[in-house]
Amino acid sequence: MVRKILLGIVALLILAGAGTYMLIKTKGDVLLQKFSAYVEETTGAPLLMDELPTLTFFPQPGLNLGRASWGREESALSVRFERASVRVSAKSLLRGKLDITDMEVDGLAVVSRSAAAKAAPAAAPASSAAPAPVSDKNEAKDAARLEAVLTRILTVAPNALTVRDGHVSLLRSDGASTEFSHVDLNLKNVRPGADTGLTLKADIRGLGPDFSGVLELTAGAALSDSNLTVSLRKAVFTPTAGLPFDTPLSLSGDGNYQLRNGSLTLRSLTLSGPDLHVTASGDAAALPALLRDPLHAAGPASLEFSAKGSPRAVLAALALPVPDSDPAALTAAALTGRLDLDKGILKISSLDGSLDSTSLGGALECRLDPPSLAGELQVGDVRLDSYLSASAPEVQTADQTKAASRPAPKGAETSKSAEPAVPAWKKWPDLNLALRVRSLEAAGVRIEEIQTRLEGKNGTYTLNPLTCRAFGSPVTAALTAAVDPSAAPLAADVTVNLSAPQIDLKQLSAALLPSLPLEGTATLNTTLACFTADPLPSLSGKGSLSAAPLTVNIDVLPPNAPAAADVARHTRFDKAMLTFNAAKGIVTITDCTMSAAKISAAGKGVVDLPARTLDLSGTVQLPGLAVLPVRLTGPLSAPTYSLNARTTFEAVDRTLKEQGVDLGQEIQKGLGRLFRKK
Repeated sequence: MVRKILLGIVALLILAGAGTYMLIKTKGDVLLQKFSAYVEETTGAPLLMDELPTLTFFPQPGLNLGRASWGREESALSVRFERASVRVSAKSLLRGKLDITDMEVDGLAVVSRSAAAKAAPAAAPASSAAPAPVSDKNEAKDAARLEAVLTRILTVAPNALTVRDGHVSLLRSDGASTEFSHVDLNLKNVRPGADTGLTLKADIRGLGPDFSGVLELTAGAALSDSNLTVSLRKAVFTPTAGLPFDTPLSLSGDGNYQLRNGSLTLRSLTLSGPDLHVTASGDAAALPALLRDPLHAAGPASLEFSAKGSPRAVLAALALPVPDSDPAALTAAALTGRLDLDKGILKISSLDGSLDSTSLGGALECRLDPPSLAGELQVGDVRLDSYLSASAPEVQTADQTKAASRPAPKGAETSKSAEPAVPAWKKWPDLNLALRVRSLEAAGVRIEEIQTRLEGKNGTYTLNPLTCRAFGSPVTAALTAAVDPSAAPLAADVTVNLSAPQIDLKQLSAALLPSLPLEGTATLNTTLACFTADPLPSLSGKGSLSAAPLTVNIDVLPPNAPAAADVARHTRFDKAMLTFNAAKGIVTITDCTMSAAKISAAGKGVVDLPARTLDLSGTVQLPGLAVLPVRLTGPLSAPTYSLNARTTFEAVDRTLKEQGVDLGQEIQKGLGRLFRKK
């Protein structure tokens, strides 16, 4: 019984093969005609074959094509291949139709040229009107046309397509190009509503800029009822040359695109690179309009994102400078949030992130045209020194810096008619930001509990009010910065009004004057201004400092003063007062007084901040001693404290004259008596 069944199956197979063979023989002309019509109907141009195709009948009817081409070499798109194999459905062929089931192509070469890369057309007449903007109706027509084309392609495309050793050239009008070589492509289930599978591997080479790499892609797609769904399972780009990094970049995620209204939905789009991991999910109501004009697109778009990685590794991979003062800086970063864009307004909400040990949070609203930024930011502990380079940059003189960064004279300015239009996003924005920083530390100075509001427009901005704690005292300040648009790097004229009623002088001197230890509580009021590109040489302003009490850990008298060895070290003063003026970095102390029950001191002088030197002179008064002039000179790091000899002599002469004694006459008398004795 089994033997009979097997013999029956073999007989049926023989009959089927014979039938297929006869079909090919009798319908071969039909197959060739249908295939030629299929190509021209689908693409709009015929396929030009160097040799006649051959018919096949096993395992299914089809054609074997030799070398062929489509489109002219100078046209926008041209295609050629070395050989191809086409398989069709025998059932459809019996009905006089062509249904391609499988296609294999070897040596495929595709060249795509941008419009300007072809022969340039004749110039338009001067009177021709500018092209009209794309309307919503035109967009709808384009979407309907795209949907029809995709549906037609999926309807007539082969169920399976294999390309081996292909080459694709994308030529741009500016001379740049992108080449895909050794292309291996596989498509399966290419029909409407089906889950079409795609695998691709190719070498990539770019010119302008020059780079090369390898691309591997695995994806799925489906078109149904104007919905194009894409599942990007894996897309990996591995650079081989011309790029500052050599680690692979991978992209994966799911997306849905509505052809009729242009809406896009992304789900878990993930980018992974050198110590970088970014995910995003969101929706765009009208993607074509958004891409064409993000400043005024009416359709809303939203995106939830998260990112984490090592900024240091990313900077190194991109061959960008990395701060070298702290190897632990920029090693870990994370940020999550949500972006919403509608009618030119970008909202950034639910910001939550960190950089190393510094936290970040807040919400922002950005208007793109005219540019503006508003919202609030909360920042944790910031150590600025960790993000600066330990190697000192080349030092410029104040004149060099100003010459490079200050605006050119009015006479040298170009006319406004010759200036190009400035894009909206490059204009100075309007700012209205509330800022809170837990602490800021730089150069040994720590400022805590910073709260302020940043406001302004047209390059002039204020921090007012600005409150914080510094050196143990609450600080109230107001800061104004006028940004210089011509400065490189960016610089500004800054003015600060500051009041601090309870400064801990021990903290202050430890940070700023380690060679002059102080103790006590002081009140500081000052108004200062500077140009940030050269702050010390441009410093100007005035201020006052008062302390009660004040302890100065230095000898009251210099070692060369009379009776210095017999005077106890007196360091505590009941009151101290200092006033100063500053101009071009030169601080002039106009008055300085210190007093206690048994001692008083007064002085004035100059502190040269750019040169980091000082020259102060004054007097010290102790019980039972004359007023002694003293002087403090030298570098700020190690000044010299001594008697002022000339001033001492003048002081003694003045004291004696007050007592009716002429010091000069007395010296002459003494010299006369000395010579008479001899």
